[in-house]
Amino acid sequence: MALDTQLADASVNFGLFKAAAVVFGLVLTLLVANAIMAGRRIDTSIGHWAQAWARRYPSFALAISFFFGALIGHFFWDTWSPG
Repeated sequence: MALDTQLADASVNFGLFKAAAVVFGLVLTLLVANAIMAGRRIDTSIGHWAQAWARRYPSFALAISFFFGALIGHFFWDTWSPG
């Protein structure tokens, strides 16, 4: 049995990558700004809201964490083979 030594085509759509990086950067910047402002005025940050929500709805939080874990696992351990 002969093995195909050709590597998979790893072409990347750089436009989509740039857009995703910009959106991720903006969201991260807003979250950090919220945490800084909440710390200055002794207010509840988004992290505290998320903790309170997860404690109020633990089964839903568990389902969401499993969903995102499976999604990330699919992206990193996808066994795609060319043709």
